[in-house]
Amino acid sequence: MRLAASEMPPLSATTIDGTVHSVFRRVVNVRLGDGALLTLYASDDDRDPPGAITFAAPADFDFSKHTTHGAVVACRAGVLRIDGSDVSIDLRRARQRTPNSVEPSQGVTEAGFNASWRTAWRALITADGTAGLVVALYGRRPAGSLNAALAGRARQTIPRLLAGARTNDIETASAAAARLVGAGPGLTPSGDDFLAGFLIGARHIAGSRPQIAFLDAFGRELSMQYGNSGDIACAYLAHAAAGRAARPLAKLAEFITTGASERDTETATDAAMQMGHSSGSDATFGLLCGLAAWHKDFAVMIEAELAEPGQ
Repeated sequence: MRLAASEMPPLSATTIDGTVHSVFRRVVNVRLGDGALLTLYASDDDRDPPGAITFAAPADFDFSKHTTHGAVVACRAGVLRIDGSDVSIDLRRARQRTPNSVEPSQGVTEAGFNASWRTAWRALITADGTAGLVVALYGRRPAGSLNAALAGRARQTIPRLLAGARTNDIETASAAAARLVGAGPGLTPSGDDFLAGFLIGARHIAGSRPQIAFLDAFGRELSMQYGNSGDIACAYLAHAAAGRAARPLAKLAEFITTGASERDTETATDAAMQMGHSSGSDATFGLLCGLAAWHKDFAVMIEAELAEPGQ
């Protein structure tokens, strides 16, 4: 079965050689020779992970029926093949892009930004999810000891992270982030999802040299967390540190920083929160905190919500 890639990151054929790291129904992660993870994403929707090769596949396509962990992956003559599998992916007509890269926004009015941020924040805190760090924002006791522990850690740690960012204090921010890395269950724990979102949000609004220098240093710290969390989560943190985001998250950040309409911002917030079980909500929470990093009024609002959720 040969499938045609629609989009791919700017990689040469020689850099794609590696082995299958993990297999899911619509996703395969490939461990490349340099240690990085490359995602093969069997869908043309807008939820592709950062840095993925995307391609359309039949509705019943299931990677787990075609390959296993450890299989050799190689690209020759523009076609990616997996050893022992009948699936190959033709990369020759794929559009190469730098996936959803983030640059500081310019030209937006403060009033437009403020209104869009408040719209997204309102959508987040009224969503009333049941898992992840974001449960710290809801005015009820979290279900289960794990979610209660995550909520407690969020209430203790996120204000410290915001305080460190506001003063470009890398030591304070890194110490706070260290308590979030690997916090939570799953392939991308809640703490990692939050931090990836935070990096993307802050990158969108960093304007001064001290702010950019802080983010560069903070990103380097979070890019070196292998051993403190899972491989996939660490790969996503490395993407976020480089300014690359999943498309729904990048779109929401763009809408907020360009002062999009209330309806568009609400729709984009909902789409971002729909990624994964709790990953989308936690990443959206992090994104809004990152966008508030150097906006004291919003940081105070976040801290107040964490201190007295649901009020």
